[in-house]
Order: sequence, then structure tokens, then C-alpha cells
Amino acid sequence: MEKLINLVSSKANISGEAATSAVNTVMSFIKDKLPESVSTQVTGLLQGGTSGLSNLVGGASDKLGGLFGDDAKK
Repeated sequence: MEKLINLVSSKANISGEAATSAVNTVMSFIKDKLPESVSTQVTGLLQGGTSGLSNLVGGASDKLGGLFGDDAKK
């Protein structure tokens, strides 16, 4: 998450403290809108975990697969 905070600080030309507050606010908003299992994966990914990415992508494709018919899963 430190990389994201640094990016926000740099791009928005704000202090690290302000960027941390902004990132935490946005992440809380996003996590509140996601199912708990996906929210947990997003948190893990932002904290530097890479296994969360495959779980997040896999979980999203499982949930979205029905929207595109059976052929999208093959």
C-alpha cells in the first residue's frame, strides 16, 4: 500500500500524511461496497501480497462467469 500512497502523494502533489488519509478513505469506501471475500483479497494485495491477486481474479471471474454464458468459462 506504500507504493499507492507514494503515487497519490506524487501525482496529487500532497504530503504523505494527506495521501495516506486519501488512500485509506477510498479503500474503506471500496471495501464497504465489495463482498467480504473480495474485500479481504484487495486488502492483501495492497499490503504487498501476490497470492491475493490470483484469488481476486479467480473469484471475480467465477462471479462474473454467469453473465457471459458458459462459453466464457472455457
